[in-house]
Amino acid sequence: MTIHQGSAVQLAMRIRNSEGVLIEEVSQDSPLELVLSDPGIVPGLATALMGMKVGDKKQFVITPEEGFGDYDASKKVSVPCDQFEEEPEVGSSVVTEDDDGDEVVFTVLSTDGKNVMLDGNHTLAGMTLHYEVEVVGARTATEDELQHGHIHGSSCMH
Repeated sequence: MTIHQGSAVQLAMRIRNSEGVLIEEVSQDSPLELVLSDPGIVPGLATALMGMKVGDKKQFVITPEEGFGDYDASKKVSVPCDQFEEEPEVGSSVVTEDDDGDEVVFTVLSTDGKNVMLDGNHTLAGMTLHYEVEVVGARTATEDELQHGHIHGSSCMH
């Protein structure tokens, strides 16, 4: 099967930054599962997967524009410590909701006992990413998977 928009896909992959530092590795034993209709998928990744088949391997580069966007300094905010039940640890994530009720994830950059500096950018924003992927499984996604944007069962992958 050739991967197309609407495919359910399993991937083994490595992602490195421009300096060659490994950022993420996903093995064949525990592959990344995604549906190529989910708006949350990195656009450059979805584009690069089109036309691949099970067993295919590919290396490609994704720019910030095709990936997690440019780094936006305006997404850094300082919040008083008393807004938290306990002072969060540097490097941890804080999840909140925006005015529309959508989930927003912030990374804790620093804390001084009075204020916590949070960053609303994705941790990979502004980075050019180097991918090595192998297609471990692929099939046409079910109607439920297309509606929900994720795989409901991977046992039927080939």
